Amino acid sequence: MARSNEDAITTLRWHGGLITSLTTKTAISGRWANIFQSDRGELVPPDLIGAKIIAIGMPVGGKSVEGGGLAIEYRPADSKKSKRITLAFNDCGMWEEKKART
Repeated sequence: MARSNEDAITTLRWHGGLITSLTTKTAISGRWANIFQSDRGELVPPDLIGAKIIAIGMPVGGKSVEGGGLAIEYRPADSKKSKRITLAFNDCGMWEEKKART
């Protein structure tokens, strides 16, 4: 039996840099990966937590992003306007590509 989208949604709670799933109790760091300082990576933008993901994938065209990049188009929970964040990454970590954010 297929589960509905509503059943598949996991509610997340933000706790001082950790995101805790209310259904699985699995902790997820609220920071982008940083191999040298795992507790000091950039914070994930708070409006991304609980947002509706509109699209996710590799950015096409424009400026090259290290690691190929990962673009996430999302709508914050309290907004009707979509935003986009682009992440760059390599062996040492992950960071927000500031110039690519719209």
